[in-house]
Amino acid sequence: MVRDMLGPKKTLFLQLRCKAAHINKTVNGREVWRNYVQVHYAEEMARQHSTTSDKFWLHDNTITNWWNEIVDLVRLIALKKGCL
Repeated sequence: MVRDMLGPKKTLFLQLRCKAAHINKTVNGREVWRNYVQVHYAEEMARQHSTTSDKFWLHDNTITNWWNEIVDLVRLIALKKGCL
């Protein structure tokens, strides 16, 4: 349901985040999904738009904001459906 509500950029972001979760890589006990998402997002968007990946490099704040927005959306849907 959440994926249907997201635009194409955030849908790609979420797909890459899910792939990164399956890799399950950690450094100093922390998940390192951000680098995976950042690199693969830029590469995929560059491929789709026939340009270089540096034009689509996501800032850390953007990654944090997008992830928080998706989590908040999931919470809202769960609350409205009575899951919480």
